[in-house]
Amino acid sequence: MRYILLGLLFFFAMTATAQKYHLFIGTYTGTGSKGIYVYSFDAATGNLAAVSYTERVENPSYLAIAPGDSVLYACNETASPTGGKVSAYRFNKMNGALTFLNQQATGGDHPAYVAVSQDGKWVMAGNYSGGSLAAFPVDSA
Repeated sequence: MRYILLGLLFFFAMTATAQKYHLFIGTYTGTGSKGIYVYSFDAATGNLAAVSYTERVENPSYLAIAPGDSVLYACNETASPTGGKVSAYRFNKMNGALTFLNQQATGGDHPAYVAVSQDGKWVMAGNYSGGSLAAFPVDSA
């Protein structure tokens, strides 16, 4: 019984200190979608509100946030003569805006996964159709 009460107190303490979070949603853009959508989520109330979105980004299907939450990476899941791409965006935590930084070709078609190393110094992308992996050093500037 003591463990149940302790568990309930922990649950109530967790819900009492709930925070607001930013949610990022990547989409396929061929049907009129804008690309990446940013929402504010209040865990205490369950409220979800649109904050911002990107324009002119093609198929940002998979997203990864860098350590420190200041840079968002997106796979541009496309096929072209140079293959798909990974795009980087600066994330402003205060207003939820994404600002395009740069874009790199992955050397393969349809990148479908992107990850950032724990130290934030490397970005890796897996190319679905190309069956290859790309690794990029992160520019510290």
